[in-house]
Amino acid sequence: MSFDQSLLSTASTGETKKKVVEDLLWLRKECDQRCLNETAQWAEECLVFQDNEIVDETEFIFDEKPNTSTSVEIRTRFVRSLIFNKEFHRAVFFAEKFPEPLNPQHAFLLYFSSLP
Repeated sequence: MSFDQSLLSTASTGETKKKVVEDLLWLRKECDQRCLNETAQWAEECLVFQDNEIVDETEFIFDEKPNTSTSVEIRTRFVRSLIFNKEFHRAVFFAEKFPEPLNPQHAFLLYFSSLP
């Protein structure tokens, strides 16, 4: 399997970044369905560090309609997966970056991750 360089030569940087975000979203969903939790968490962590503008522009179907932006929803899912994997110190670090005022779910995740 060789790397397809045509994607890089024909796409602008923004289009390439959007494709990366779309692929990471797809990977997270597929791995989550197959209980590949560590790989799903890796994809979520990569998404957390992507440009929020590109993430928010990307179409993604959540299990339920989120009340927040796509980037905040991705951060929420990432914090949940960190708690699931008992990485509480990392969960606190990312939960502290939830936008103010905290909604009930974000407040719970921040509180719960700081307990252990």
